[in-house]
Amino acid sequence: MPADCRFLGHGCSAPVFLQAALLAVLPGLAVALLRAGDVLLAVVKTTHIVNGSRHLAAIFAGLESSLWLSAAGIVFAEPSPARSVGFVVGVATGTWTGMALVHALRVGMVTVRVFVPTGADQELAGHAVASAMREQGSGRPSSRGGAVTVAST
Repeated sequence: MPADCRFLGHGCSAPVFLQAALLAVLPGLAVALLRAGDVLLAVVKTTHIVNGSRHLAAIFAGLESSLWLSAAGIVFAEPSPARSVGFVVGVATGTWTGMALVHALRVGMVTVRVFVPTGADQELAGHAVASAMREQGSGRPSSRGGAVTVAST
């Protein structure tokens, strides 16, 4: 077996410098992908926390931490500049991708405030608006403020 092939095994034809380059770059690429996935899940998890979806937030938190642990394990097992750069690039990529995904899926929270004047006959109108919003799954709390009833969602 030629000296170039000792590293890869039987029948290799890749030069030693190519093998060394792959060994330096591939772990950094793996770290970048793991961190991108981890941070993407963190963005989605945070969105679900804000929206009150506890079960989904917990699932995303578990997946997020497993990816982070895998990436950190690769970096700390054998620290190198390529792995460190992969860690940083993965965070930036995951943040951008996570924000784009949340925006595209419209999973975020929107606040709509409806101001309905109150009075003898009009107070029922404010309750009707709040009830209609709740029936459609959009309404959350409603509150009274001075001369108006506020229904926020």
